[in-house]
Amino acid sequence: MVEQRVKRARDRLKMLEGIPELTLTFEPPDCDHTFYLFTLLVPPEWGGQKRDRLCQMLREEYNVGTMVANPPVWEAQPYIYR
Repeated sequence: MVEQRVKRARDRLKMLEGIPELTLTFEPPDCDHTFYLFTLLVPPEWGGQKRDRLCQMLREEYNVGTMVANPPVWEAQPYIYR
């Protein structure tokens, strides 16, 4: 299972490399990444609608499911937000 996930992740890295706006998952040469999560970092100006459009395109055109993971802590914790 992990081998298939790693293969898919590496295929996706090759597909997405060269897109300057994306910061891709880094795999150090002396480590084996399991790619439990395949993280893409988009520029701040892509937040909201642009990010959502990217997620939609990945789902519809490449059959890649996405989610916004690890939102800022203050958004999920009312006490911190106040």
